[in-house]
Amino acid sequence: MGSVSIKKSKPESSSVMDCRRYFLYKKLVRKRTEKAVPLIEIQFDEIYEICEKGHKFIS
Repeated sequence: MGSVSIKKSKPESSSVMDCRRYFLYKKLVRKRTEKAVPLIEIQFDEIYEICEKGHKFIS
């Protein structure tokens, strides 16, 4: 039987990995922000309506 050699990839420098991690992190933050903003807007609208009702009640 012939031996199978596994080609080892050259280890990447720390700065390359840090750069990749940074872009993955930014992508994750962007996706989570896109999910959170509509929920925050809904809560803001509910709070505004409650404050409006309170103001009418006091006036």
